[in-house]
Amino acid sequence: MFYGSSAYAYLDPSTGGMLISAIVGMFATLGLVIKSYWYKLKSLFTTKDDTEE
Repeated sequence: MFYGSSAYAYLDPSTGGMLISAIVGMFATLGLVIKSYWYKLKSLFTTKDDTEE
């Protein structure tokens, strides 16, 4: 019950590249989302000075 059974599966070489690409894409998307929300949050606490000389 507490042991794993054998899996008779084959992963071809392109599957590893696909997994790495998906992981890199998820990190890039996560970074973009964090950056976007960071600028929105930052704009709430800063005031824009529109005085020009």
